[in-house]
Amino acid sequence: MLTATRSAKWPSRPTNSCAGFCCTSYRAALCVVLPSVYKTAYGETTVVPELLGQTLLEGMACGIPAVCTNVGSMPEIVDEGITGFVVPPNDPTLMFANAGPFAYPDALTNLARTAEETGIESIWAVEHVVIPVGYRSAYPYSPSGKIPGPENIPLPDPLLALTFAAAVTKKIRLATGILLLPQRHPIYVAKEVATLDVLSNGRVILGIGVGWLREEFEALGIPFEDRAARTAEAVRALRSLWKETPEAFAGKYFRWPPLESNPKPVQRPGVPIVVGGHTPLAVRRAARYGDGFFPGVDTPEKLKAILAALGEECARRGRNPREIEITAGRAAMDLDTVRRYQDLGVARLTMPPPAFDQEGLRAGLDAFADRVIAKL
Repeated sequence: MLTATRSAKWPSRPTNSCAGFCCTSYRAALCVVLPSVYKTAYGETTVVPELLGQTLLEGMACGIPAVCTNVGSMPEIVDEGITGFVVPPNDPTLMFANAGPFAYPDALTNLARTAEETGIESIWAVEHVVIPVGYRSAYPYSPSGKIPGPENIPLPDPLLALTFAAAVTKKIRLATGILLLPQRHPIYVAKEVATLDVLSNGRVILGIGVGWLREEFEALGIPFEDRAARTAEAVRALRSLWKETPEAFAGKYFRWPPLESNPKPVQRPGVPIVVGGHTPLAVRRAARYGDGFFPGVDTPEKLKAILAALGEECARRGRNPREIEITAGRAAMDLDTVRRYQDLGVARLTMPPPAFDQEGLRAGLDAFADRVIAKL
């Protein structure tokens, strides 16, 4: 069986050397994508609804749920009454929970509870507030340029879905993967994320991205060309609002006098922010303001190059790259592939999931633990 422990803080960066990073403990998340027909890593073929996608990053863009497994050792920390969640050696974690069938209460409850009961570290929820009919923007994670699902896929608001999941669980972490920050006002984001962190007792991870779907920005009346600059400013605004002492904020897009925004997040100095993306600009954003980084690449070789670039960018900024927790992976993988990611200092590893139902999820996660995790 898979077990888990509670921890107080965002886990420290690993410590083994590779590509400028170090790693003594390794956390992997089996972040599941749900294809229309998928041959699992356990030798069985699973048929699932046509609305589901084919890779993790495709799932992130259109709301495909994913399952994650934590395969590393992290120290148990207990202070300030915080109960964030990490797992001990050879135990699993989970991700992606608000799309397709998981948009509805019974399925989401089953997913969240089964994940928690099997030792899953986190569930991740994705975001598109709308999908413009007949959009022409090129989706960056598929050769077709289209998200791997219909335009009418059920895709609830990620923060509301995670709040629902928080109410039916006790320890599993709750993450946005990703939230389109430039589409939201940071005053609302600061309040909503802090509230969820309080109600969940410190379990939130804020994954953010700049977005790729121009037509979605146009529908919201937000200039697509400004999205990166708005995101950087919004991150500063969030961290300002999460401080104990109110302070004025002045930027190009947002400006206000000292404001009280309460409650504050349980996690201090604030909820960890994970930057999504795989481009050179995403590397710069992660080095500039990320607590974590989730590059959208599908092999250890591609990731190695991105991590080298991240190390160089951190050096230019005088930042230690070990401060940035790395999440990676897009497809099912064997023990050798997992070990190659481990050698790169990856903290959380994403993979496709075994099933939708409680029995299938439990059986698949236990099988992966036996065949891969137990051998690390």
